[in-house]
Amino acid sequence: MATTAGAAKRKRSSAFGTVEQLPSGRFRVRWQDDNGRRVTAPHTFATKSDARRYLATVEADRIRGTLGARRQVSENLSTYGSAWIAQRPQIKDSTRHQYDIDFRLHIEPLLGQLRLIEIDAEAVRRWHADESLRLREELAGSGRSGAATVARAYRLLRSILQTAVDDEILGRNPCRISGGGDARSTERPVLSAEEIGWLAEAVPGRYRAFVLVAGFTGLRAGEIAALRIADLNLRSGKGSVTVNRRFYRVGGAITVDTPKSRVGARVVALPTFVATELRAHLNAYRPSADGADLVFVTAGGRDVIDGYSQVLRRGLNRIGRSDARAHDLRHSALTSAAEHGATLATLMQMAGHSTPAAAQRYQHATLEHARRVAAAMDKSAAGFVSRSGSKSKASGPADST
Repeated sequence: MATTAGAAKRKRSSAFGTVEQLPSGRFRVRWQDDNGRRVTAPHTFATKSDARRYLATVEADRIRGTLGARRQVSENLSTYGSAWIAQRPQIKDSTRHQYDIDFRLHIEPLLGQLRLIEIDAEAVRRWHADESLRLREELAGSGRSGAATVARAYRLLRSILQTAVDDEILGRNPCRISGGGDARSTERPVLSAEEIGWLAEAVPGRYRAFVLVAGFTGLRAGEIAALRIADLNLRSGKGSVTVNRRFYRVGGAITVDTPKSRVGARVVALPTFVATELRAHLNAYRPSADGADLVFVTAGGRDVIDGYSQVLRRGLNRIGRSDARAHDLRHSALTSAAEHGATLATLMQMAGHSTPAAAQRYQHATLEHARRVAAAMDKSAAGFVSRSGSKSKASGPADST
């Protein structure tokens, strides 16, 4: 039967079903079940290719004999996602807490009320664009773009919806943005070795060694704050620090746990001057402490995890680096290690990264490093090039007889 004005148009049939474009411009998928009844897909599609792919998955289900086994649920993302976070096995409380924050602040406001079967690729692309714009506007002037936050939220959404696919609620994961989960943070400030030295002078004495450990080993602040005296090996020329736990905050409470991942438990070499500073720190501020005691404590004897950031912030302001923050000491240490020839494997070990992607960001070439390389090339090669050029001009081109 011919379609009338305003009705579905541009019907494309296959041996199994049809894809029709609706007056709204979206596409509807229909097919017949084993009893000859016409079935309509539970949601429409933004593009014809998305609709065809969905129809192909339905046909594949029919061939496998699983057509009709897919769950038809009215559950929305808010309910499903909250349960997903609460029920994840084998994740740390800090990770669950971060999931909860990202879901509540960055996913739920725009997508939470949609039923799972209503979340298609277009909805995900629209959410990604809207949330990216919102954070850029919110963070304007701060030196941050929010891109890393959106990437982290996208990875969470993709994982939640992949479970919905596994639960046979969705036929295919609608999170298909190329590079959507890749963090594209704006380049963080890097402090030079001289500036780290200035900062160590600018903070109270009991935080001096904290600054140097952070600025020349790349340990996380929570890992440094949790160091015990027994974790230090301060032998001259062979100094190292053993990282096997960290402090972190969950829901306003500070707790201690093992590192974020298996590779986070590691031994990191200490430059000799940092080991010397740690010995001086222990003599000055922890003379009667034993191996189980913390290396760094406040004047009142408490751990430093709550106050270190403010202390370093004031120090950074004093040395004219108000653009930087405490975490940039870690970034500076790992960048410096890369400039001094650290391999990707060494950077991963220093940083406690389980994948190369995170460590690779520190292997970028800085202008200063590039200048040193150019100067070395000039010293070693310029004379040969000049002599070669002079000889060439004197002798002329060689005969090709």
